[in-house]
Amino acid sequence: MLNDSEKPEADNYIERHGDARVIPIAFKEYQEWGEFVYNDQLLEIYQNQISEAEGNDDKIQKLQEQMKKSSEIKESAFKRMSTRLSGN
Repeated sequence: MLNDSEKPEADNYIERHGDARVIPIAFKEYQEWGEFVYNDQLLEIYQNQISEAEGNDDKIQKLQEQMKKSSEIKESAFKRMSTRLSGN
């Protein structure tokens, strides 16, 4: 375990404090991977919120619209990532 004065051998992560998450440097180099992961997490959050919003049709409809948008972004990011990795 590192103490406050020690630095990790490989600086693979950018530390953020507060509510933000640790962001791998790969997400900066491969933005589409970051978009894919972020929107995948949003889809899970929206699904949980829909489960909790039982009976609130307006909220469920708004969440479903957000899910559709996140799903489209995730799919687009996946296609761009696949194209990049296939070398085309």
